[in-house]
Amino acid sequence: MITILLPLIVLFAGLHTSGASAAPKVQGPKQVKPGKKVKLRASGFPKQSRVSVILQPTANRDGNGFGIALKKRYKVKRTGKVRITFRMPKRYLACAGAANCSPKRWQRRSKVDINVCSDPKSGQVPVCARKVARIR
Repeated sequence: MITILLPLIVLFAGLHTSGASAAPKVQGPKQVKPGKKVKLRASGFPKQSRVSVILQPTANRDGNGFGIALKKRYKVKRTGKVRITFRMPKRYLACAGAANCSPKRWQRRSKVDINVCSDPKSGQVPVCARKVARIR
């Protein structure tokens, strides 16, 4: 009985870890330069959905009022993968209120969070992946 259960436990453990690898991932450069092209590869997003890119200084991670969202949306293939190419903006917005935003230049050698998020359909929670890069 123990010899039968052991292979089953190993099989189920393998299935569980393979499911965890389906979480969204984003790959890209370690450094980005404002004004230059950035190329990313993302996977693990819902098939044929759309994703957007949000850039935010790492120092202000998850805070309100700092960053910039790119206007373009990218379509995910049936494989759940998407290639993203954009020009790194030279500035981001720092807001002290809804009507009080000012553009700020990225600081050299600082870090930027490149967040790739699915555009949620009504009632769904967006799925996101993050890549951290250094400004050069």
